Amino acid sequence: MAEPGIHTVGRVTSYAAARLVARTGATLTAEAITLDYQRWCAEFSYVPLRDGVFRDELRRLAYRIGMKSEANDADTIYRDVTIVSTE
Repeated sequence: MAEPGIHTVGRVTSYAAARLVARTGATLTAEAITLDYQRWCAEFSYVPLRDGVFRDELRRLAYRIGMKSEANDADTIYRDVTIVSTE
């Protein structure tokens, strides 16, 4: 695996493994996950995927691992998942 650097793209699977955890009853919008992904990329000097590409890959990953989601008029809501606290 390459050392993190300015030309390393932040992978959705790596982000999800590092920052998302199952929590019954918790919900996250795709927007909240996207913003956290961008912060995670900045922290490790990764180049973030464009928002639409990230959301498409997140949706595919969620489907593969059985993460529940629902769409409303404004966003996609992911259920029973939360972001790991970095504090």
